[in-house]
Amino acid sequence: MDIKVRPLVVDDLFAVAKIIAKATGEGMKALANMQDAGETEVGMAIVTVGVAHAEKETKAWLADLVGKTPEELSKMPIMTAMDIAEQLAEQEDIKVFFTRANALAKKLAGKK
Repeated sequence: MDIKVRPLVVDDLFAVAKIIAKATGEGMKALANMQDAGETEVGMAIVTVGVAHAEKETKAWLADLVGKTPEELSKMPIMTAMDIAEQLAEQEDIKVFFTRANALAKKLAGKK
């Protein structure tokens, strides 16, 4: 199945920040250790933490990235999520995007 991830937009920053803000304990520790990671690793960490701590929000965001509903995404092959993460990693400035989303999440959660 061929899917195409749309370019990131402003709303994606808020969606990812809300996903990150729901992460606790080990999830936040994993994200904090992403500073020296490559774009693919950062993207996969966000998706993994999102699935573990904010399943509904993560599914909605991933579905939106490929023009599907969360219900449609749920019925797609398992590798679809990996395909989405890989395509995200190929986008320009993706690491900066995730770093800023992480910073915004901390502000939304009241942390500094």
